[in-house]
Amino acid sequence: MRYAIIMRAKPNLTFSVGVPRRMSWSYPDGLRVEAEYWPSTGDPAVFVVAQADDIAPLVSVIADWDDLFDITISPCLTAEEGLALGAQLAS
Repeated sequence: MRYAIIMRAKPNLTFSVGVPRRMSWSYPDGLRVEAEYWPSTGDPAVFVVAQADDIAPLVSVIADWDDLFDITISPCLTAEEGLALGAQLAS
């Protein structure tokens, strides 16, 4: 299943803390990352699209980063998948 991982910065997150930590951190096994973005607006601070077959790697991401981010994880579809599902439901 594909997930959107939305990370909103907590007040204690600074560039000098977050970036070096991200440079030394790797996504957990079982999480296949399609994209990671750092929007210039700052909210959210990080947006990730990834796939996982079970919840364990998602829980690991939360455990690794919940001191610096409020994290929301939601199942999601690509636009193409959503349009195909819509066409299927309409017929």
